[in-house]
Parts: sequence; structure tokens; C-alpha cells
Amino acid sequence: MSALARKPSSVVVFLIFSLLMLIGNNPALSQYNVSKSPNWNIPRTILCPSEDDCSLYMWVEPNMTLYVVSMKTNQVAVVPPDGSEARVYDVAEQLQPYTQRLQPGIVPLQDWILLYRFNPFGRGIDILQMDRITGVMEQLIFEDISQIVSCAAAPHISRRSFFAIDDEHIAICSEGPVHHFNVHVVNVISNTVEQTLELGVNNLEVGLIRPWLEMEVGLDGNIYFVPYADNAVVWAIDIPEDIRNYQIKYDIDAQTYSLSPLFLPEDEEGGLTGPILVDQQENKYIFYRGGFVGNYMSDIYKIDRTGRLVWHLTSPPLPNFIATMNLVNEDFIAVSDMNGVNLFSIPFANADSDQTIMDSDNSGSETIILDGSASTDSDRAIVSYLWTLAGIEIATGVISEVSLDVGIHEITLTVTDDDGLTAVDTVTITIEKLEVTPTLTIPTP
Repeated sequence: MSALARKPSSVVVFLIFSLLMLIGNNPALSQYNVSKSPNWNIPRTILCPSEDDCSLYMWVEPNMTLYVVSMKTNQVAVVPPDGSEARVYDVAEQLQPYTQRLQPGIVPLQDWILLYRFNPFGRGIDILQMDRITGVMEQLIFEDISQIVSCAAAPHISRRSFFAIDDEHIAICSEGPVHHFNVHVVNVISNTVEQTLELGVNNLEVGLIRPWLEMEVGLDGNIYFVPYADNAVVWAIDIPEDIRNYQIKYDIDAQTYSLSPLFLPEDEEGGLTGPILVDQQENKYIFYRGGFVGNYMSDIYKIDRTGRLVWHLTSPPLPNFIATMNLVNEDFIAVSDMNGVNLFSIPFANADSDQTIMDSDNSGSETIILDGSASTDSDRAIVSYLWTLAGIEIATGVISEVSLDVGIHEITLTVTDDDGLTAVDTVTITIEKLEVTPTLTIPTP
């Protein structure tokens, strides 16, 4: 590693936000103060030159720590869930003598915080490793990688340029000779390259762009990307004709490629803006934006591996313009618009187990119990339970009684929380006809 050029008198400034709150009632970055949500309570003006001049990149970790990068002031804020003992690192002097500012991206690790800027000499990006205790930054340099570049083709606030895999490993991208792009799994402790994914075969065949789209590292620690079929030979898997409905999954432990289903919402008028986030079960969270400048509408869809729409969030309560979003964990998703951050709990619908019930009196129908009481929402109240059969409402409420005819019935439960977020689950109820065996009576002679 080589240290960044910096003035000897450079001092890292740590500020306690609780003291700064004495400045006054400034608009805060957090928007919710409910029981299980964090109370970051950050005066926005601390990281913005003025109320109307704000350019923030925000990231929320599973432990609800908020990280904020100010691209206007070259400051980094680390804020615990309760807002106490928060720190602001001012790294402006450490970036000198070059004019390149911090860019929209951050990877929090146990001992360091990774940031990035454009390389001052036009050679991709520089990944900067900042010590959490001292605030001193160094540039990460790997001898086996010629030029680190953004994994998002061009650095873009809604797409990530590099990724955390765990507290020791990150995924970065590089450009070699003849525009040959690779993805690397690197160990930041030993400063070594452990795996290299050669995802492009002479990338000039697919243009001077990355041979992948919407790259992400899922909550399962594996790499996902939308492929160009031209590079199928690299992955050694059969590419189906409907490749639009798949991502390529690279299993970091097994070092193998496979297809991961990706069911894009039908009739979506907006544009796929990305990223496509992936949770532990390979459910996909897909971000669309429609409308026009000044009148955006945003939608986020959660779709499972079978193509079933599990969860949908739209504007409102989403901000119309979304700059970034990250899947905090299985329960929360965070979205920001460069000025503030919203944290939404992800409702979970549970329509109970499938049932097979006998028509006990052979009347052609049977009364059954629908039970959605196992549905949950991490920090908000579920305010609506809707049961439908073939799109027709048959019941409402957590627990309901309905009469069903003999046959097989797939019933959908849709739950809605007080943010307006919805989640769905299905249960199959089978009503079987009672088969009566005739009794043969033999008269006694």
C-alpha cells in the first residue's frame, strides 16, 4: 500500500453529533422515529455546504449504523443507530494535492472504511482505505491488478463501484490490455488477489463496456450480474433464449457459475434503473423508475425464484427520485435521494400451511379457517389482511372463516403495513369429496 499525499499538519476531525444538535433544529437525515428503527438524528447541514447544496451518498449496515459520504465537503459520517458518539471524518486535506473528490461509494469493514475517488491521472479509480480509529487514509494497491475501474462501467450514484463480501474480502473490477475487464476477489488483510473472474472474451466484441450489467454481491456473499450472451463461453453454462429472465451467479466458495432466475415485472413502463439486490434466499429486489425529470415515480419489486411477486413498494411512500438503495438485511431496505434516507421495513406475509380437508357431510362444500397471524412486519403495524381467490376477495382479517366447494383452491393473502407496503403469500386448500363405502347386509337364514 502507498500512503496518500497529505500535508504534515493534516488533522482528522471527530465531531460528536449530540453536541452539534445544540446548533438548532436542522432538518435531519432520518425520517422515522419508531420503536425498532434507528434514531440517527443527524443535522443535514453538517455535511452540506447549504440547505440547497447537498450531495450525499448513504449506506446502512445490518447493525443499523448509517454511513454518509459528502461529495461536496469530502467528509464521511459514521452514525450508530441511536445517534450517539457519531463521528465525522474530514479527509479533504488528505486528498490533496489533487482535486478529485470522494465519489458515491463506501464499503464498511471491521477496522477500515473503504472509499474511492477518480484516479488523478485518468487511470480508473483509486480505492482508499481509511482507518476507523485515526481517520488516516491509504490507497489500496494490488500488484496483480493493472488498473482498478468501477464495476458499474462509469461511476454512478445508483450503482456500486466495488463491494464488500465479508470483513476481509471485497470484489473489485479491473481493465487490462485491449479493454479486457475482470472481476477480482481480493483479501484486504493480506493485500492479495485470491480469485479472478475473466468475465469478458476480448471485450471489443461487445463494445468498450463491461461484459456484464447490474453487478451486485448478494446477502449470501456471492456475485450476481446480468450477462451478455456473447460471453457465454466464459461461464461454461447453457444460456437460454430468454436470458433476460436470468442473472449469472458466481459462487465464491465453489468458484462455479450458474443461472439465477430473474423475473422482471411485466408491463413496467419505467426503466430498469438498478441495482438488482439479492437476499439470502436469492429473492430479487428490482428498482424501476418511470416518468420524466421533475416528475419521477419509483417502484421496488421483490420477486422470488419462482417468479412470484412477494412485495411491492411505490411512490409514495418512496421518494419520487431514488439515488441509492441497499438491502440492509432480510427485514429492512434503505433508500435515499442524496438529501435524506428512508428506512422501510419489509413486511412478510404468511398464509399458513397447505391444507387437505374432507367434505365431512358430503354437502359439496366445507368451512375452513384462513390464518394469517404468522405474518410479520419488523417495525410497523400490519393494517390490512386481504384474502383472494382467482383475484376475487373472499375474506378480510387476520383469521377468517370461508366456505369452499370440493376441489383445489389457491388462495392469496395480501398484507399491507401502515407505510402502504404490501407482501403476498399463497396457500392451497384442497376439499376432498367424502367417499362413502356402501355396506352390504346379508340376511340371516
